[in-house]
Amino acid sequence: MRNFKSVRARTRPATPDKVRLRSRLKYDSRVSVIFGPGVIWQSGHDWRLTRRFTIQTLRDFGVGKTSLEEKIFSEIDAATEYIKATGAKPFNPRQLTSMMITNIIYGIVFGKRFDFDEADLHSMIEKLDLLFRRGGVGSAEGGFPEWLLKIVNKKEFDQRHIYQQISDHESSFDGQHVRDFVDLYLKAKTEEKSDSGVNTAGNTYRVIMDLFVAGSETTSNTVNWTLLYLQEYPDLQNKCREEIQQACGGRNVRWTDRGTLPYTEAFLLEVQRVSNIAEFSLPHTNQVPVTLGGYNIPAHSLIRANLYSANMDQKYWSDPHIFNPDRFLKNGKTFGHPAFMPFSTGPRICAGESLAKMEMFMITTNLVQRFTFARGDPSTKHNFEPIFEQITSAPEPYMARATPI
Repeated sequence: MRNFKSVRARTRPATPDKVRLRSRLKYDSRVSVIFGPGVIWQSGHDWRLTRRFTIQTLRDFGVGKTSLEEKIFSEIDAATEYIKATGAKPFNPRQLTSMMITNIIYGIVFGKRFDFDEADLHSMIEKLDLLFRRGGVGSAEGGFPEWLLKIVNKKEFDQRHIYQQISDHESSFDGQHVRDFVDLYLKAKTEEKSDSGVNTAGNTYRVIMDLFVAGSETTSNTVNWTLLYLQEYPDLQNKCREEIQQACGGRNVRWTDRGTLPYTEAFLLEVQRVSNIAEFSLPHTNQVPVTLGGYNIPAHSLIRANLYSANMDQKYWSDPHIFNPDRFLKNGKTFGHPAFMPFSTGPRICAGESLAKMEMFMITTNLVQRFTFARGDPSTKHNFEPIFEQITSAPEPYMARATPI
C-alpha cells in the first residue's frame, strides 16, 4: 500500500518564511513540550485564539469533508485486509484500532501514513500507550515545571519524557511533514496583531502534538470498546448490520449516511456513555471567584468535571449500568441527552469532537458491513471492566474473531 502525502506539500516550493518556520519548529519543539501551552493548557484570550486556529485547521484538513473520508477509507480497506489475513483466527482488536486511528491522525497532521507492518508505526503506538498510563499527560501535574514535577511526581516526570521522545521523533522529519500547518500558521500570524496565543512557532508545534497525541488514544480506545460490545451483543450487532444493509446495500457507508442509520448511531452513543473514555475533563481553572451549586469556588482553583458521574447518574439514566442503545432513540430517531457528555462540556469541549465522530461512525459501520465479530473464545465472556492504570478508560485485553460477510 503506497503512502500518501499532501499534494500541496509535494508541489509547492517552500518560501523563505516557510523555511525559517520549519527551522524554528524543529528548534522550538524540545522546549515547547515543556513550556508551550498548545490548546490543552492555554487559558483566556490566548486559548480562544488557539482553539479557533485548531478547529479551523481541522476543517481545512478535511474534517467532515470527502477528502478526509478517503483517508479513513484507506484505513478501513487496510483493516479489511488485515482481518482477512487472520483467517478467522483470534486477533487483538486493540492493536488494529490503534493502527487505524494513529494513521488517520498522522495523515491529517503530517501528511503521510504507514503500512500496518512498519516498525515506526508500532513504536509510536507503544509510546502512546505508555503516555496514557495513569499519571500521564492528563493529570493535574501536567502543567508543572520539570524541576517541581521531578520532586512531587516522578512517574509524571518520566511520562513527560516519553512525550518528549514522541516530539523529538516527529521533529526529525523534514518540513513537508509539518505541511499545511506552516501555511495556516503564517496566515494566523498575518491576521493576528499580537505575538501571544497561536502566534508563536513553539505553540503551533504544541498544537500539532496535542492533536496527534490526544486524537490517537481516545478514539482508538472508543473503537476498541465498540468492537467489544459488538461481539458481546451479537443480536444488536445483527440489528446494526441489517439497518446498514437496508440503507446502503453493498456500497461503502459514507459520513453523509449517518442520518439514515438511527439504531447504529444509538449503538455508538451508548458505547461512548458506558465506556466513559474520559472519566474526568482535563484540569482547568477559573479566573474569578464563582458560586456553583451553593459552593463558593475561589479564583484560580483547579477544576475538573466528573464526566463519569453524568454518564452514569441514575437520576438521568434508567439502569445506567445496562447496555441499552434504545435509550437514545425516540420515534425511530436518535436524540441528544443533556447528561451525555463524552467529549466534556462547556466552552472547553473537545476540539476534535467532529473528527472523532466521523472516525467512529465510518469505521464501525463499514467493518460491521464487511464482517461478523465474535469472541476469540466462544466460552469466555468479557467482564467489561476497564484498565484502571490508564488515564483513559480502556477495556482489559481481549481477543476477537471476524468472519467475512
